[in-house]
Amino acid sequence: RLLLPYLSTVSILFIYTAVIVYIDGGGDMRGLGISSIYPNGIKDTSILPIWFLLAIFWSRLIVKTLFQSNINGVLRWGIIITLSWGVYLYQPMDTLPLCLTTGTIFFIFYAIGFQANKIKIYNSTPILLASLLLWGIYLLALNTNFFHLYREFTYPLYVLGATGATVIVYQLALLIEQ
Repeated sequence: RLLLPYLSTVSILFIYTAVIVYIDGGGDMRGLGISSIYPNGIKDTSILPIWFLLAIFWSRLIVKTLFQSNINGVLRWGIIITLSWGVYLYQPMDTLPLCLTTGTIFFIFYAIGFQANKIKIYNSTPILLASLLLWGIYLLALNTNFFHLYREFTYPLYVLGATGATVIVYQLALLIEQ
């Protein structure tokens, strides 16, 4: 479901660019080839509108593999946090093709959503209050130099703040739906 739209878009762009190159020589086939492998941008070429399809593909693949394995729950979350945080710190953006870096950094969000849906945490008042607190701390820290000075320590704050905000937005959506 994710690779087919990606491959279809890349194919259409290749055909379009090939026609432009053939007709007036104005297309960049080499750049399109590079951007197909690095859709989130490398060396001034990108097909940015569809990079997220590959990132979600990797996130889903990693999470489904970990949750379907026989790994203990604490070890599973240890792997998720370590892998995601480690790639965030290293960020080999220009060396891993097909948005593997982005998918690995952000798969923690997919894992949190996967687990939250499984245990139905969204209907809990304490979770909502904790989410408000986490999001508030994140917003306060965002307006300081803390994020710039201590990049390696801000990752958990990013994750917790974004998770809190997601829970709040989800709760609001449920409220509007009712």
